[in-house]
Amino acid sequence: MCIEVVYRTARTEACAPASGSPDALLYVSRTPGFGLVPNGVSAVTVSYQTAPPRTVAVHHNFFVIVAPSQTSPPCGLQWLDPSDSVIKTVYGCSYLTAETQELDEYRAYVARRLSTLQSQVAALAASIASGHLPQAQSAWLTAHLTWLEIGQDDGAYGCFGALGGEIDGLPAGHPLGTADPGFTGFHRIEFDLWTSHDLSAAADDTATLQDLLAQLVKVPLSTYLPATATGIGNWLLRPHEVLEDALRDSLTANDDDGSGTDLASITADVAAVRELLRVLEPSLDPLAPHLLRHATGELDALIDAIDATHANGAWVSIEDLPTRQRQQIDADVGAALETLAPIPDLLTSTGTNAPVD
Repeated sequence: MCIEVVYRTARTEACAPASGSPDALLYVSRTPGFGLVPNGVSAVTVSYQTAPPRTVAVHHNFFVIVAPSQTSPPCGLQWLDPSDSVIKTVYGCSYLTAETQELDEYRAYVARRLSTLQSQVAALAASIASGHLPQAQSAWLTAHLTWLEIGQDDGAYGCFGALGGEIDGLPAGHPLGTADPGFTGFHRIEFDLWTSHDLSAAADDTATLQDLLAQLVKVPLSTYLPATATGIGNWLLRPHEVLEDALRDSLTANDDDGSGTDLASITADVAAVRELLRVLEPSLDPLAPHLLRHATGELDALIDAIDATHANGAWVSIEDLPTRQRQQIDADVGAALETLAPIPDLLTSTGTNAPVD
């Protein structure tokens, strides 16, 4: 049995013994999907890693997609009955190959940020040792924003495990709250500098933070961010989770231990989301061409709303914001979250199409 695709000046032929299985899905230049189907299949949906899916009718057990400008090869095929219900998923796309490369790029970004962070925490220790409280507070904020720009706030929903919680965890959940020895990291130092004004405690807690960061960088990032189906699936949640964390903790001031810098934290969260979207753009843009533009516009609006809150160039705490400004920031975060929510579903599949380790 042979299938021939005839062009004006050439032809493509695919043949197999009639007793063998017919080709369910083939691909040639300018024809990104054709093949044979059994009786009862009235249409097919062909999916691609870097292009929107296409659904076409079947004629005499044969289907063909003619799209001269599309160069993306097909990777998935579903057979549909006359009611457009899926009879069978013949092939499923695995997104691991493309997104493993993007995850590698993100890991490199994280490695650079962690290197910068260690230098900034060393500068924080030096500022505390000098006995200059405002300088130490400024150094703390610089380092904390770098941590948040990684996109792993509060341990990234477990990305860095217990170590992440020790680096940027909150006093909530500790039996003694802010007095608990298990409360460590950035927020512990924030409490020292702004609430207790205790430079001696801040020095000890900054030394602990340096030790925690040293432990973190000793482990390959591939351990925390594995290129497995589960690892990539979790990572693809991150653009939404980063802002979700901002909505839950920062916009409620639940993670404010005295500095009043939650709005600054949200700007760092936005920077993390922008980096994630930049890395994911090659896979995401062909599937949802308008999503990145909409998300960028909404993130820009959020930053503009935060910039409008500055009082003489200083950060204003969430609790001191006028109601109208707080409502605007809440609304801008909510709009961005709604736009970002489909990303995991767009970049992975479900059921038999799910990526496999």
